[in-house]
Amino acid sequence: MHDTHVLRDGRIVAEPLRGLGLGTRVRIVDLLVSLCAERDLTILLVSHDLGVVTELCAHTAVLEHGRLVEQGNTDAVLGAPAHPYTRKLLSSVPRLP
Repeated sequence: MHDTHVLRDGRIVAEPLRGLGLGTRVRIVDLLVSLCAERDLTILLVSHDLGVVTELCAHTAVLEHGRLVEQGNTDAVLGAPAHPYTRKLLSSVPRLP
């Protein structure tokens, strides 16, 4: 199990929303977006939550077993994935009918 981590410099965030309720998740995403804009921060976000990645990240890198398999603009990587593993990740996201 992964714990939530914010390193000393406050710019690397690993799984910050794991286990939180939807309302809390939304507030934290909004807070991170505001902090980045107001303080000109860059956040390195480590997450399996592609919805959060879409909201927070301009650039996305996809790792498979610790190996970089795809990277680029988030809209391009998640909108038209080139690597089979990225496509597999996207197909695993639950969708409402």
